Amino acid sequence: WTRHSQELLVHPPSQIYFSQRGERRGKYLVRSDDGKFAVCPAPHIGTDAPIEVRAAGASVLRPVEGAAAGAPGAQPRAPSDADR
Repeated sequence: WTRHSQELLVHPPSQIYFSQRGERRGKYLVRSDDGKFAVCPAPHIGTDAPIEVRAAGASVLRPVEGAAAGAPGAQPRAPSDADR
């Protein structure tokens, strides 16, 4: 996009103008054969699409085998589901 005037930007390859100021602010414009600007329809019309998202997370903290076994007063632990 490049500046065409104080109010308009232009996209040179497509010759589409975008108004930043004035009564047509926020609209896309095209220049007709007689030189006047006309409001251009939206280039893409959004559509809604259903989506489904699932997420899961898990974490297991295990003691370090060598450090826990040699600690004073350490008890041997029973195997758990996390050991599998």
